[in-house]
Amino acid sequence: MESERDSRVRDLSRAWAKAFIAFNPEKTQRIDVPTDVRGYDRLQYTDFDELSDKVATLVTQELGRGPAPVDPLEADRGRLMNAIQVSPGLKAKELADVIGERLDYVQLLLRRSSSELETTGVTTGTRYYPKGGAPSSS
Repeated sequence: MESERDSRVRDLSRAWAKAFIAFNPEKTQRIDVPTDVRGYDRLQYTDFDELSDKVATLVTQELGRGPAPVDPLEADRGRLMNAIQVSPGLKAKELADVIGERLDYVQLLLRRSSSELETTGVTTGTRYYPKGGAPSSS
């Protein structure tokens, strides 16, 4: 005879675990696949690509997408923005020296940060400031 504890454990496991029946109607006769089995959902597919897509969708629905991927440039961009906060008015070459990166990489980071920056000068004479920190041109 099943104990009350065993009954609760069984009920909890049913609540946590989902089961699915995957079948290909071209290969399996419908009579072999029950239309309604308590607690089971169906995944119907016609080829393995479709099955793979449906399983991927199901996994995303059940487990979520997970954390957003980390932008590999964001840490370096943060260091660059910190250097600009600490020493406003530096040129790109000077910023590259301060954070210890190549000039072309710093220029890429500066382009990605343009909405947070103000500049004075042009081309190689451009100086970078935090938004609202550029000297007024009077």
